[in-house]
Amino acid sequence: MGLQICNGSSEIEDAFRSVEARGATLFKNTSMFMEKYVAKSRHVEVQVFGNGLGGAVHFGERECSIQRRHQKVVEECPSPFVEGRPGECTTGAG
Repeated sequence: MGLQICNGSSEIEDAFRSVEARGATLFKNTSMFMEKYVAKSRHVEVQVFGNGLGGAVHFGERECSIQRRHQKVVEECPSPFVEGRPGECTTGAG
């Protein structure tokens, strides 16, 4: 709900204050994190399930790039983006 895209360092201070105020009003919590915005990117997720005893499995990737107002509209599994680029993506599975 508080995502703000800044196109330069001059926009960061105002955006920070805006998001902080929104968090305080809506959630009574001003915690936030910042990350670099990458305009031409893909939103790919991997679901991992762990049993709390050291065992874990993954359920493959999901393409979640189709979004409206920063919310996923469609999830597609497996991701056609990842499938179409063998060798670009690596896994740590073994």
